[in-house]
Amino acid sequence: MTRLEKHQFVEQFSKECSDYPCMMVVRQTGLSARAVTQLRREARAGGVVFKVVKNTLAKRALDGDKFGLGASFVGSTGVFLSQDPVAAAKVISSFSKRRENSFFPIAGIMSGQPVTAEEIKMYATLLSMDQLRTQLVCLLKEPASRFVRVLSAHSEVKN
Repeated sequence: MTRLEKHQFVEQFSKECSDYPCMMVVRQTGLSARAVTQLRREARAGGVVFKVVKNTLAKRALDGDKFGLGASFVGSTGVFLSQDPVAAAKVISSFSKRRENSFFPIAGIMSGQPVTAEEIKMYATLLSMDQLRTQLVCLLKEPASRFVRVLSAHSEVKN
């Protein structure tokens, strides 16, 4: 990479990190190109962006990081960026189950708060935002549905 390319990467990565409320750092060692491609596919399907980053450039992009996330960039690391923290955690969790020794979460930031690897694993067990919205809509429409069923049952009894 030339100096200009490095500078552009740092600016772009810094902007992406500020655009997404959720960033998770993972350690990934010994993954083949095919495995990384599969991981990117799974991440994209979940609405998550996965990037393999150069540690020194990532630290430079996160300069002034008040959460100390820069210390997580040691060895082979990758970064997940997402609007939905649960979606990113689910992608990480499902991929790490298949690759236990070569892929695992390290740390992250969710809505401005530092997150540990254990918390990332916990987030993977939660429902996604879309699933929560679906449940909320079903709960909101249930009373109206019951009311309509009662009225229709009452009209059937009269006839």
